Amino acid sequence: KIIIIAHSLGCRLVCLALEKLYNDPNLKSLKLDHVIFIAPNVDREDFDQNFKPALQTLVNRLTIYVASDDNVLLLGKLLYNVDSIGLPEQFSPDTNLDEIQTFLYYEKQLPGKIDLVDVSFSSKEDFLKKHRLFLERPVLEDLYWLIRDDYPAAKRHLLKYNGGKTSTDYWVIPP
Repeated sequence: KIIIIAHSLGCRLVCLALEKLYNDPNLKSLKLDHVIFIAPNVDREDFDQNFKPALQTLVNRLTIYVASDDNVLLLGKLLYNVDSIGLPEQFSPDTNLDEIQTFLYYEKQLPGKIDLVDVSFSSKEDFLKKHRLFLERPVLEDLYWLIRDDYPAAKRHLLKYNGGKTSTDYWVIPP
């Protein structure tokens, strides 16, 4: 069983490695059981153009933990113009929740392979809190059940969010 977990810029490193594996003709039969991205800091355009085929081909399941108000990713967008896949595709006051846009983006890119776990509703104590979400007990517990027993999102202690004008749903770690 092969599971890869990456955080922030480490997600970019994993994507680059998967792209390299994908382009190696000797490794076409390689399959990873699970890739877990936590607050992924991967440029959206790079993801679309370079990494999506590798993820579609080499990975059975992908779980992504996101927070719409991840200040580190927001700062990267402002300072370096990095449009991270860990942030909503666009911010709009007209939407129910920006996270819905994020999920729709992922679902368009990798249909049927993704569990999106939203931690936007967790408490916020400092500027970096949402970017270091992997240190929070609810996230650690969710990762435990995910890795130890390979539980799908429906069997873990998550809330299923059914909202907005779309029929799309995703998972929320309760506050």
